[in-house]
Amino acid sequence: MTLDRLLPGQTAIITQLDRTDQQAIRLCEMGFIAGQTVTMIRKAPLGEPFKIRIMNYDLCIRKQEALAVHVEPLQTPVGAKTA
Repeated sequence: MTLDRLLPGQTAIITQLDRTDQQAIRLCEMGFIAGQTVTMIRKAPLGEPFKIRIMNYDLCIRKQEALAVHVEPLQTPVGAKTA
C-alpha cells in the first residue's frame, strides 16, 4: 500500500521508496526511510496535498510524492469503516 491510501488519523510504518531519483533523495532527507513511523493527519478537500507527521514534525506532500512511499498500516483510525 502507498502513503496516499492512508486515512486521516491512520499510522503506518514505511517499508520502501519506489523511486531512485532526486525526489527520492529529497524524501529521504525529510525522514522517509524504511522503518520510520508516519501518520496521515489530513487530506485537502480536493485530495491533495496531504498533511502528515513524521519524526515529530508535520509537513505537506503532494500525491505524486506519496505514491513513491510504500507503507504497512499499524492501525485503523477511529470511526473509519473497514471492509
